[in-house]
Amino acid sequence: MSESARIKSPTLIRALKDHGGSNRELAEEANISFRAIAEARNGFDQTEIQGARKRLGAVSSITRLAIHLNLEPGVVLSEVGIDPSDAAVQRQIERARETSTPKTHHQEDYVLQAVKARELADPKRRPGPIVGIVPWSPFSDVDQGGASVARLLARSVLGSLNPEWDREVNVVSEESFGDAEKRLLSDDAGTPECLLGLYDLPWRRRGDVEVVALPGLYVRVGGICTQSISWKEILTGWNQTLPHALVIEGDVGDKLLSGPVDYPDARIIKPRLKTQNPREIADRVKYEVTHRLQPDGVLLVADGPLVSDVQSVLAGMDITICEVTEPEWAPVCRFGFAIRIDARRFKELVEEAISQDLLGRVFPRTVYLYLKLLKSNNTGQVRLNLAEMASQFHPDGPLKFLKIAQEFDPHWRTFLSNAVMDKPAFDDLADKICGSAPSGRR
Repeated sequence: MSESARIKSPTLIRALKDHGGSNRELAEEANISFRAIAEARNGFDQTEIQGARKRLGAVSSITRLAIHLNLEPGVVLSEVGIDPSDAAVQRQIERARETSTPKTHHQEDYVLQAVKARELADPKRRPGPIVGIVPWSPFSDVDQGGASVARLLARSVLGSLNPEWDREVNVVSEESFGDAEKRLLSDDAGTPECLLGLYDLPWRRRGDVEVVALPGLYVRVGGICTQSISWKEILTGWNQTLPHALVIEGDVGDKLLSGPVDYPDARIIKPRLKTQNPREIADRVKYEVTHRLQPDGVLLVADGPLVSDVQSVLAGMDITICEVTEPEWAPVCRFGFAIRIDARRFKELVEEAISQDLLGRVFPRTVYLYLKLLKSNNTGQVRLNLAEMASQFHPDGPLKFLKIAQEFDPHWRTFLSNAVMDKPAFDDLADKICGSAPSGRR
């Protein structure tokens, strides 16, 4: 983007310079996104802020930042080409003012502020936070024949925080992973303040997002290749003839290979994929195999359930491809509720809702939803760590989990044995239950 396409506020630039500190520190103090601080320093895109949604999002961020820096928001807004006398702009300014003060604003929470602003704007409703569900196949409402496990878990957590919050309208489906994370970090009206389904990875924590993981649930990273290769070979690099790797931009496979695995960049196929559609990914794999004739084979590493879907599509394309061997070494990732770093109090509340309600007061419901997720995941990529089911409310949580599972599903032992991460510990607990159960339920 050229410099001429951006417009700056001289008043705001001087105040930022006098204030000092890093963008991250100021974002936390002013309770706005890291991106909003960057725009304040580098200038606002003139084309973007002409759109109504983006303009109002910018008004909210600028107002909070201006008040934090003891500036008059109207002056700053005028300098960046936004008319502070516009009725819609004035309403947005007032909403931001109501939850902003120069000295205590840094103690506020972005999500709780947004909720409070919506309630002030419409006192008859209790809208609550907007929770986005990422487009991950095990979280599909369609595939699960109704409300997905993700939607039901989100509703439980929101209900734990405030039973009056609207959980029908404010739990929404996102169209793509990349857009969902961008929307999470946006200050625009109507964007999600929390996302369910993002992986908990160090590179994400380093940015502007933290993830409150769902206890006990993990996802295996998937890999398929046109030649025989093991996960140990991929992870160690000892095999000097590593296949050419196909990854999806921003996906866990991309971050894994490019990051801690340190996979040779020359062997990562460019350009990276930009789709989560199994058919489109399969078409690209076929193209690399049949047209580009990649030496040493083609390897696809991505989200486990997605890789399984791609493999099913490839089966009908006459492409010989097999799973990466030694699945016990396949990387696994935690996942859960992704929350902006400027919403520390909301993050703490979500953590409390999970520890006190999901693992405590409504534990049978959590077991039921976990079982539903594990059963619907036919690929076996979603894993369960039973040890994490123990809590202060249920120190014997792992044993109770299996006892409840026994009541809900007569085939509990068969499908859970393929999902648990610690098979010996599972077998010991299962033997206790089966040994003590009435003969008709063994």
